[in-house]
Amino acid sequence: MSQSSLSEAVGKLEDLVGRPLLRRGPSGTHPTPAGERVLLHARSAVQAATDAVLAAQDDGALSGRLRVASYRSAATHLLPAALAAFRDLHPG
Repeated sequence: MSQSSLSEAVGKLEDLVGRPLLRRGPSGTHPTPAGERVLLHARSAVQAATDAVLAAQDDGALSGRLRVASYRSAATHLLPAALAAFRDLHPG
């Protein structure tokens, strides 16, 4: 997103809420107290949108790399069977 597009979007949001959300100055841009409050909700909204996309794409299969840290005794006696069973259930 370009800086001008972002500035325009922030300006529209500030118009919508009726107060400044960012304090712009020579040392940079910082959120106002209202901006801090909006930021909490904005982060939740972005996370919810990401979760919605992932839920739509989810086919129920696990995939990826699994990294395990363990004590030597557990790695020797417990993990081999557990990891074999996990791999049988989730080959990806």
